[in-house]
Amino acid sequence: MDNIELSINAKLGALKYLLIGIISRLDSEHKGFLTEILTAIAADEAAIKQIGKMPDNVSAIFQEVKEILKHIPPS
Repeated sequence: MDNIELSINAKLGALKYLLIGIISRLDSEHKGFLTEILTAIAADEAAIKQIGKMPDNVSAIFQEVKEILKHIPPS
């Protein structure tokens, strides 16, 4: 792994860490926030699929978002 790839991975990891912390905090202060986010994600994903085939890169984004949100315990 070269320095550029290491730097990108570190930045992505830092952003993931921050997002998990921010969403966890919001969910603890506003009960149901995580559920609302998950519902909105499911609706967006369904709407894209209804229009036609979801591009692989968009599908990968939805999968990564769901993976990140799995790290947040619901309130």
